[in-house]
Amino acid sequence: MYFSTAHSLWDRKNVIYNGAVFIYLLHMALMANLTWFYPGLLMRFRMPSFVFVAAFLLFALLLRAADGHRFPTGAVVSILTLLAMLLLGFLHSQANAPYIKNVLFSGYFIKYVILFAVAFLFEDDPDRRVRQLTVIAMLSLLTYQLGAWLSVYDDSSYMDIGYGCAPWWILLTQGIFYHKNRIVKLLCAVTSLYFAVFIALYGNRGALLLIVLATIILLATYLPSRYIIAFGGLALVGVIVLALCWEQILLLAEKSFLAGDGVSRNLRLLLSGQLMYDSGRFPIYRACLNSIAEHPFLGVGACGDRVVTVSHDYAHNIILELCVEYGVIIGGLIYLFLLYIGFRMLFKCKDRAWRALFLPFYVFSMVELFFSGTFLQSGHLLVSVVIYFAYSACNQRKGNFKEANIELASKT
Repeated sequence: MYFSTAHSLWDRKNVIYNGAVFIYLLHMALMANLTWFYPGLLMRFRMPSFVFVAAFLLFALLLRAADGHRFPTGAVVSILTLLAMLLLGFLHSQANAPYIKNVLFSGYFIKYVILFAVAFLFEDDPDRRVRQLTVIAMLSLLTYQLGAWLSVYDDSSYMDIGYGCAPWWILLTQGIFYHKNRIVKLLCAVTSLYFAVFIALYGNRGALLLIVLATIILLATYLPSRYIIAFGGLALVGVIVLALCWEQILLLAEKSFLAGDGVSRNLRLLLSGQLMYDSGRFPIYRACLNSIAEHPFLGVGACGDRVVTVSHDYAHNIILELCVEYGVIIGGLIYLFLLYIGFRMLFKCKDRAWRALFLPFYVFSMVELFFSGTFLQSGHLLVSVVIYFAYSACNQRKGNFKEANIELASKT
């Protein structure tokens, strides 16, 4: 009777934990986009709803900890290291201080970086989490389509649309390979194809490049080499057709999508011959390279890229950002560590559920941070690191359990 009651209580706590994580992730995904619909109403509702969701999540995490679940040490160290990197920036230079405060004390950093990572600290059921995220991805992408139908977006929305849709698009595209149910596979495939076009039309160039690179990574991760060669052949045929029919495709695109309000920024840039323009990034890159040459070993501290650039903007490249702020050696080692965990999880991990949970966050953040954003505020990157350590801890527990069973069997 006691064991039955204890098991029932454990199940209840498990349901609370998984429900709290699902509600937090759903709130995070939907609220970022729904505020475009009714800004006045939803902006007032956004903070109270977040406080409730965050409190429920923290309560569930405390229950999890009280129930004997141990969080991976490496994951906690990663979160604390990010905070330490920011705080040490205050000691490096007073010029960095305003920018560090903007990061540390912004609602975004607390809600979508730290709490986002904390939500995955006790992760031990990656398959359940992937299925939850698939539902959230469907709902999130539908809200973006609804926004397009209702014309709530304007010319400044392309970054929000592109980088808002991209991680969910990666997750659904991966679902074609991951999920076993044929209906779910078909739903993922149709949604993925539709929103690839949607991102290309309404998103930014970085998100468009991201879905191309993510497709290549997904094929390399999930398909045998013989299929990769076949897909490569189809891609080559597609490039040839595109090259031969380039003018006709442009004319069709212009008639189809620019006849009305002309919301497709990528098409406008393509038709005007400005698709490859740098958006002011080259002066930023030059300023960062000059700073690295002047401070190659110690760097200029956290948020130092904002100080050295004329526009007081971040570096728009994770390698430059790390090297500017922490020097070539430490910055280079951090980037090599990120590449290492990516290689381990994408190509060496034998557990398909853990790999499927890791891949969307990691691929999105590493590609996005190569062209835009800042790693100090990349919740997706920090989550991918936490998932890596959660997977390692789970493997270690399994190994210890196996060794204990072998030892018990040998004694028996």
